[in-house]
Amino acid sequence: MMRQLVPAVALIAALDLMLYSRPALGETVRIRSGEHAGFSRIVLDLTKPTEWRLGRTEEGYELRLDGPDIVFDTERVFHMIPRDRIADLSAIGDGGLALRLGCACHARAFLTERGALVIDVADGEATSDSPFERAVRRSAPGRSSAETARALTPSFRPALPLAGAVFDERLKLPIVVPERDQGQLASVWKAAEPHSSRREDGDAKFAAAAPNATAMGPVENAFGAGGNRHMSAEEDRSLLLPRLPDPSVTQAQSELLRQLSRAASQGLLEVELERDRLPRDPSAAVDVGLPAGEPAKPVHPAIRAETSIDRDMLSAMTRTPMTAEGGHCRPDEDFDISGWGDARPAAVQIAERRQPLVGEFDRADLDAVLDLARLYLFLGFGAEARAVISAFDSTANHLAPIAAMSAILDDRALDPSSDLFVMTGCDTAAALWAVLAWPVLPAAAEVNESALLRSFSALPIHLRRQLGPGLSRRLLDTGRGTAARSVRDAIARAAGDVGTAVGMIEAGIDYSSGDAESAEARLDALARSNDPMAVDALILTIRSRLERGASVPDDLIESAEALAFERQDGADGPALSQLQILARGASGELDRALADLRRWTESESSERQTETTAQLFVALGESEDEADFLRLYFANRDLLDRAAPDTTLRSELAERLAEAGFGREASALLKGEAALSERGRRILARAAIAGFDPAEAIDRLDGLQGEDVASIRARALALAGDHRSAASALAAIGDQQAAGRAAWRGGDWKRASAHAPEVMREAIAAFDLVPSSSGEPEAPPGPLAAGQSLIADSRNMRSKLEALLKVTEPAGD
Repeated sequence: MMRQLVPAVALIAALDLMLYSRPALGETVRIRSGEHAGFSRIVLDLTKPTEWRLGRTEEGYELRLDGPDIVFDTERVFHMIPRDRIADLSAIGDGGLALRLGCACHARAFLTERGALVIDVADGEATSDSPFERAVRRSAPGRSSAETARALTPSFRPALPLAGAVFDERLKLPIVVPERDQGQLASVWKAAEPHSSRREDGDAKFAAAAPNATAMGPVENAFGAGGNRHMSAEEDRSLLLPRLPDPSVTQAQSELLRQLSRAASQGLLEVELERDRLPRDPSAAVDVGLPAGEPAKPVHPAIRAETSIDRDMLSAMTRTPMTAEGGHCRPDEDFDISGWGDARPAAVQIAERRQPLVGEFDRADLDAVLDLARLYLFLGFGAEARAVISAFDSTANHLAPIAAMSAILDDRALDPSSDLFVMTGCDTAAALWAVLAWPVLPAAAEVNESALLRSFSALPIHLRRQLGPGLSRRLLDTGRGTAARSVRDAIARAAGDVGTAVGMIEAGIDYSSGDAESAEARLDALARSNDPMAVDALILTIRSRLERGASVPDDLIESAEALAFERQDGADGPALSQLQILARGASGELDRALADLRRWTESESSERQTETTAQLFVALGESEDEADFLRLYFANRDLLDRAAPDTTLRSELAERLAEAGFGREASALLKGEAALSERGRRILARAAIAGFDPAEAIDRLDGLQGEDVASIRARALALAGDHRSAASALAAIGDQQAAGRAAWRGGDWKRASAHAPEVMREAIAAFDLVPSSSGEPEAPPGPLAAGQSLIADSRNMRSKLEALLKVTEPAGD
């Protein structure tokens, strides 16, 4: 951090200005901000209870706090929020703050438990009964805060200097001088004050601003004309020394000096002493203490001084924990699981906690119920903790965390209405348990990683090993790799055997960083073991192989199938069913995979099942065997219909069906948006050709361009009998050989003789289908020569026709 070098003179001047402008100082209200989905939030950290009003103005809203000397610190407001909702914030005096809006928004406000004022500017119109839509009446104009400060700042320069001191006009503070120079001081001071009116005016101002100070006479009345009179100590104290204006000034000065010293110790500034202004004789310094017999009264000056480091640390410590939605965060005490048990044997602790459960008249002691449930959580017994709560019908609000934590320990789903889900951003232990409450942590969730890691490190080691792998998985899934590594370290640094938890977390880190093979090497051995982490390892290793297109070993598929049946009602049952079906499909066992999928989807339908169906039909569409594709597609078409596949999958399957000649099935798959896309129109054109409807095919291609479109259009034209147009379309895209064949079928011998296959060109020449370009006709041969030529031509023609029949394709191609 860059330190500022502050001269001592500047510090003294700053102290003077702050002390004697004290009536103009007021409370500084720091404003924090944050951006959320649908609204922007500002928070005013009020240091004491304050009346407030919020209402509408022409440009937005206006906030009024009860206190004209309030100063708003808006320096960092727009560091955290854009200006699309709150376009500007400006102080308007007399405790007012103007909010200029940049959208069609409305504001709502509320106070937190700690007294902070929260203002949310949300999208849309306000409700008709909103109290914040009433117009604000602006207060009568008055002086600005700067004018008020100048009016209330006393001109503090006494008409007579302190004994042994002079007043520097630039600083308005005394500078101590040796006694031998006091004789010359009077003439210097008198020369510096040529106009008595200025001195008298200053005396009047000082008397008005500091009523406790003693009024002083002119300089010459004290020192005499020559300025050499020596006074007694009694006269010196009673006449020359002014009393402090108010005991609060002394306290304020002490507080400012203490805070400046603290700022210097924190490296925020460095004092550069000017030694020529320090007193050379310490004994000459003046004692300005209160007169004897007047004890100092406790005062509370209207001044507050603190460094930026202390301010931010204090704010972090006293800030009311709140969720991003404005709700309250549960405190650390609700999740202090490490303090709910100890190292004694579990049986001893359970017996100790069970004894006071029921008191006289068989009434349950709710505190004892809570203690026993918390002990079960400390031991990792979630079901037992829930049983205790339900057995004694304990539904109090403070027991809600017990129910949530017990479900998390047993990998059970929480009640969707639980308030724990929204506490991932809290600065308490609630952040840890809120992240664990999500089966899949949303990518956009605001997570307080510092609070999460702090709370996780405070857990007993056995709970760290139990919860660590699941926590690290949630963090890795949302891109928080550094936090996941911190979770691993919190387990690894514990004494003794860390178990398989660290290996599981390291495999997850390898997997998320792209090193799938290293992750699979760690996971395979664990997946084949009887360790409690084996199921998680099995899920991760199969998923890794499927994502990179590798085959899954048969024994792992069989383990997943067995565990899927065993744990079908558990939290990981659906994941195991999905992975074993997809693994069989990827291994080529599509028949069995589709049969397993049908059994899985008979009882219920879920998003995971829909996703599995889509992925399995993608694998079916990529299968090379045409017969297997058609057989399995038509046998399981109902599964596809229930899954409502997306446009891409529909197009893939429809294209393959159209190429196989199943135009009607292809058209049935492409409906709605899929049929209107460019790819869908091409597929429907192929389907029309397969259904021998060239007109429909040509109509589907209207307005489309490209080689694929031209090829399909040529096929439709050929099917309609317009082979010459088909030849022109093929020639336009450069497929000359196909254009030559189409020209052959259309009787365009000239184009066919140029581009058709060689055997066709020879036939055209043999039949003399293209007229010779020679100018002079040949002389007719004689009768014998003509007969011999005819026999030769007949033999030649026969051989050409035989060759032509061998290479000519069916007329439909």
